[in-house]
Amino acid sequence: SDRYFETAAEEVADELNEAGRLGVAEIAKRLGLPADVVAKHVTPRVADATHSTARIVVEGGTLYTDAHAKRVDAALRGALRAAVAPVEVMELAKASRVVDKSASDAERALVAAAAQRAVNERWAK
Repeated sequence: SDRYFETAAEEVADELNEAGRLGVAEIAKRLGLPADVVAKHVTPRVADATHSTARIVVEGGTLYTDAHAKRVDAALRGALRAAVAPVEVMELAKASRVVDKSASDAERALVAAAAQRAVNERWAK
């Protein structure tokens, strides 16, 4: 029912505000629902269920907050500044724990976008 999905979305929004990032598969497993049901009925309600002004992004099976994206930017910027030799961005992101070894496509895209911003804004001198 709609009320169930709204309640589930509120729980997910609370957890998302704490964690910064959640995968649809992870949410589906916790709720005991198929991932396609979560993607169709829960994730669209998460942004409305959040009680903060944080923007929620749903991309490639991953939900994340703007604050999470900013943390990724800052961590990657710091890691790039500390690099003393050419590095592969994803390997640097994994080594500095910006993402874990099982990074989703959406997380890889987030890291790639952060690296591009760093280069464009000359963070990575």
